[in-house]
Amino acid sequence: MRRVSPLASRMSASWPSAADRPPEGVSWYRVQPQTRTGVVMAWSRTGLPTMNNTRSTLFTIVLPMFVVASIAAIPTHAQSARAQLEVSGTSTVRGWTCLVEGAMEASAGESSAALPGLPNGLNSVTVTVEVEEFECPEEEMNEHLRDAMEVAEYPQIVFVLQDYSLDGDTAEASGTMTIHGTTNLITFEVELIESSEGTRGVGQAELNMTEFGVTPPSVFLGLLNVGEVITIEFDAPLPSL
Repeated sequence: MRRVSPLASRMSASWPSAADRPPEGVSWYRVQPQTRTGVVMAWSRTGLPTMNNTRSTLFTIVLPMFVVASIAAIPTHAQSARAQLEVSGTSTVRGWTCLVEGAMEASAGESSAALPGLPNGLNSVTVTVEVEEFECPEEEMNEHLRDAMEVAEYPQIVFVLQDYSLDGDTAEASGTMTIHGTTNLITFEVELIESSEGTRGVGQAELNMTEFGVTPPSVFLGLLNVGEVITIEFDAPLPSL
């Protein structure tokens, strides 16, 4: 029987449909600058490189070889995906929940613990969240969140996996979380859920925002104060590398 993660089922009603999202591996795909190889050239209508000097023969021989070598140098094991996140907290008036997606980049490991579909495990995982993309139930909440996060100066939240261990269908992951320009080490559990569509990592982590230099919003002359602790629930597809 196919298992559906609790977060995925709760968010399905409010999350953008597949038709509204950019194609997989296009709009959110990122390549680290140190591994990017670029080749710029001009092509004629015949599909061949255009040159008008006596070295055209050498050009047409050497350039394709250079292109092939350049492409071969680009790692093919890296994959990008979207992680769904639900951030919730408390206040002196009521609880609150905001949704956001994170751009996830992952690559296979060489000696890491094996995972479903990944016999060599994961070498690296990076999840990047744009603070501007948080969607809260009310626009006023969006504004308070962006003000507290000082989005103009700190536009992103970034998690980088450092290590993990596996115990059955549960992994304990640790890595660095950077929020508001402050980086702290966090540890949390991830449940691995297998289905016909692949394996997903589902779990949650609790953070105290003051430990990242964020002052929780206080509005209406102090009548509404947001709690310091937030819970991040996540549902992310594991790459099939």
